[in-house]
Amino acid sequence: ARKEISRKKEVIIVEGNMDAVRMSINGIKNVIALMGTSLTKEQVDIIKSLRAKVILMLDNDNAGETATFTNGNILESAGLNPFIVRLSGEKDPDEYIIKNGIEAILDNIKNPISFLEFKLKYLKKNKDLSKTNDLVSYVKEIINNIKDINDDLTKELTINKMSKDYDIPIDLLKTK
Repeated sequence: ARKEISRKKEVIIVEGNMDAVRMSINGIKNVIALMGTSLTKEQVDIIKSLRAKVILMLDNDNAGETATFTNGNILESAGLNPFIVRLSGEKDPDEYIIKNGIEAILDNIKNPISFLEFKLKYLKKNKDLSKTNDLVSYVKEIINNIKDINDDLTKELTINKMSKDYDIPIDLLKTK
């Protein structure tokens, strides 16, 4: 996969080897398998050395969603800015290609979301934001998750959106 990753300047990370094999035999050769649920330091070092856009496309189940969050944070901590593809319907890329075809998965790959977008949705999960405790918890998690982002514009836009969406003064959000 290294040659194709170098050519495309993009690496797609999937959970299992069958996902990587199915994608590769269908022409998507810039794909590697995690072979587990969490990236190791050695794997992160290899991914960094590729100098490529990183797309996480893990399984479409709760474990895959949690692994996307965990691995996205690992990659972000290593100075990488991962993108996310969450397939709908089928459990994993292997099944998705079998059922929907290669063009459908290529469309998903062309339109990944930022890790921050994924994180905002993920942290909302299982929270009732009409309840004060859940809203406070959510806002604190978001503030905590964006404080280390080096991009001031992203931070500012996220804070402004939270202020608007939840009617919280911007100054209060910036002091947290």
